[in-house]
Amino acid sequence: MHQNNLAHVNKVLGGLLITDIEPVDISNDQKARVAKDDHGKSKASPKTVNLEVATIRAVLRRHKLWAAIGDDVRMLPVRNDTGRALTLAEEEVLFESSAKSRSRVLYPFVVLALNTGMRR
Repeated sequence: MHQNNLAHVNKVLGGLLITDIEPVDISNDQKARVAKDDHGKSKASPKTVNLEVATIRAVLRRHKLWAAIGDDVRMLPVRNDTGRALTLAEEEVLFESSAKSRSRVLYPFVVLALNTGMRR
């Protein structure tokens, strides 16, 4: 996980000395990451951006530099209403219904989706 976060962070802040990282650098990156592209889609979700900021925070804490800027860095708000897990009874109904479907690919897709935690 940290390697993926570091890959992005390195692209954005890699040209700076660790002592030169300012809150405005982090804020500008946050804004750029959640900005919409030409198709109206964000480049990254707020949760992803927060994970990247947490990686920056961990590195700066390790070098005792976070305390100087930490109060000026804000995490992005994250939605917590994204859904809930299916109950076993709901899963069973979903399996049975998809198995009865005329579509031959629906049942394997449902099994794959439920076993891998796929989202909408």
